[in-house]
Amino acid sequence: MLIEGDGTACGIPFALTLKEGSWEWLSALRSDWDGVTHRRADGAHVRYLQVSNAYNGSLSVSWIIFLNRVASGSPKLTALNQLDSMKWLIEGAFAADGRLSTTGFFALKGIVSGARSFLLTYCEAVEARELLVDLCDGKA
Repeated sequence: MLIEGDGTACGIPFALTLKEGSWEWLSALRSDWDGVTHRRADGAHVRYLQVSNAYNGSLSVSWIIFLNRVASGSPKLTALNQLDSMKWLIEGAFAADGRLSTTGFFALKGIVSGARSFLLTYCEAVEARELLVDLCDGKA
């Protein structure tokens, strides 16, 4: 995602990556994908599905979810304070010149102060999805 100077965020659309186990399922739902198989650098065979109707604009940020994938265990959503959120954001940030500008810092600060932040620790994406749905529905 790109962070604007005013503290809004703009998503970067990219192709959905599908691993082999989902190809049959997708074929049943959609016939408009090319089904060309690619081999990633990690050796996994994948197919890509372009996202055609992605939102093109900036939005205010309500939640920040940091991902922590682990080898085993139940998924867990842990609330983070503003300082920890800033640390995670700065750690994962990229700037063309390698430096966080004052404007960039204040944009991050604005986002963190207006959003709820969580660390999502998970092993399987399907299980993590349930926690995120609960968060969206106000149950988390």
